[in-house]
Amino acid sequence: MIHKKRYIATLAIGITSLLLIAPLSMHGSPKDGALDPSIPPRKASASTWKQLADISHRSEPQVRFGALLSPANKSQRPVEVIVGLKSPGSRRGVWKGRILISPTERDAVESELAHMPGVSVLERDELPAVQITLDSPATFERLRRQPWVDYVEPAYASAELSSIGCTAPPPISNSTLDSSGDILPWNFPYHRIPEAWRRIASGPHGGPGQNVTIGVVDTGILQGNTQLTMPQFAAGQSSGRQVINIATPTIFNPYTTCDHGNRVSALIGAPRDGINMEGIAWKSNLINVASHTTVVVGHDEALSVVDGIRMAHTLGAQIITMAFGNHVVLGNLYLVGDTIRYEYYRTDLRPVLFVGAAGTTVCPFGATAYPGYLDEVIQVAGASEQHTPVYGESCYGESVDIAAVVGLGGIETAGAGPDQYLGLGSSSGATATIAGILALIWSEHPTWSRDKVRDRLYASAQGYRDPEMGWGVPDAFRAVGGLASLSINGPKFLDELSQPYMLSANTGFAEGPFSYLWSTGETTPTIHGIGPAKKLTPVTRTLRVTDTRDGTTLASTFTLRPEPTGRPCAREESDARICDH
Repeated sequence: MIHKKRYIATLAIGITSLLLIAPLSMHGSPKDGALDPSIPPRKASASTWKQLADISHRSEPQVRFGALLSPANKSQRPVEVIVGLKSPGSRRGVWKGRILISPTERDAVESELAHMPGVSVLERDELPAVQITLDSPATFERLRRQPWVDYVEPAYASAELSSIGCTAPPPISNSTLDSSGDILPWNFPYHRIPEAWRRIASGPHGGPGQNVTIGVVDTGILQGNTQLTMPQFAAGQSSGRQVINIATPTIFNPYTTCDHGNRVSALIGAPRDGINMEGIAWKSNLINVASHTTVVVGHDEALSVVDGIRMAHTLGAQIITMAFGNHVVLGNLYLVGDTIRYEYYRTDLRPVLFVGAAGTTVCPFGATAYPGYLDEVIQVAGASEQHTPVYGESCYGESVDIAAVVGLGGIETAGAGPDQYLGLGSSSGATATIAGILALIWSEHPTWSRDKVRDRLYASAQGYRDPEMGWGVPDAFRAVGGLASLSINGPKFLDELSQPYMLSANTGFAEGPFSYLWSTGETTPTIHGIGPAKKLTPVTRTLRVTDTRDGTTLASTFTLRPEPTGRPCAREESDARICDH
């Protein structure tokens, strides 16, 4: 792979070119955006010319594709922006999987834009958006007044954030070796990932993550990391899978000195080969797309991130991991959000689940990171070993959907060589962990819809939604159908002596198959009995359930305790008892 840079770049450019020239799909009527009350209006852009000019710190705008025409007014430094387009009178140009401006109307709008004085058009996006330069505040104000303008956002930003996230913390040193000889990252047992592996291996669908493709849209991988390149990626017990390492045309090179994407990919899917550490979904396919150079993605890399998301989905990703973002103080990335929604609702490609970080140290006004807080993204926060927030390591808020254990230290991931280990923590480590668990669920249930996979993830956690940490910390073993809990359903009280009762096994959504053994000797999931003939005689029954597929066995005891009260049964009380009449 090291000697195929030209081929990789050509492939990336080719994919992007196909996307750009492909016919726009799922068009709605030009009036759909105005008439459909389910389509929310776009929030007005708060950008001012001064903000745009301050952001555009370079003396000349960056040309990403094609040639840049000279600005009409050379006394001003040109400012590069992205303009979203819509039908006049409509609320948006695109909503979810629908483009709400017709091709004919879009052509007319773009022609009008291109002929505006002071405007130079650089690039047309697949969605109704155009990258342009503006020469002056007057041109900017004239543009914003046009009825076909959906939004205006900067096309690049300051480089002051360019190194954030690229320095790996040291991994926690109390690691254990798995039976394969690989290091078992310390947070895996907190999610019962090894137990999930055992159950998946005992089933009909192969190993953990098998036939599931995960796209990692991030900073790329380290040049010397053989764990994430072929053939080592498919070595040992991870045989029969593929990895694709590519870059967007802007980034050009999938190999990088910023190790963030490398650590995310390794935690998700490093091979089980006895050499380094093992990833969560060590039989999954990976598509690593280098699309940006820092964890805090501003407007400077929004266009490249858009390319990365499209490339990963086009190449077959069912899960796309986005362990990056920005915060409300940096402004919205409208084109990135529109792209995520559009790809999420596409019907011509495989259904995709997006997984995004809640953000780490910069949490202004209690906000979480964009684009993770979009409804179409599973937003992930970090948690302690006790399933509580780890302030300073992760952001929290009502938009968070799920959490993963990251603690206060780095989780082990593969470095540049076989004997090198890096750490990954915070919300990035949490995001990678959840992406891997999703792959385990989907590999165990290959026919499930993405909604069912996501809902099973949520259901495997604490059972209620917390205002800071969403559904909490998931149990991977429970999520893949393992026997994670056992209780006995029965009456809370008996109204009469010698009253018939029924007890039944409650295995949650564990999938079995099961064998049952009651203390009475019965081997069915439900038994019947007769309550005591005397008041002070308890009824106690014990049940042992064994999952005959993976060997897990749990036991539970149920007792009806006689409790003379001198008054009728209080049905609101929860203790099971025999009532005293």
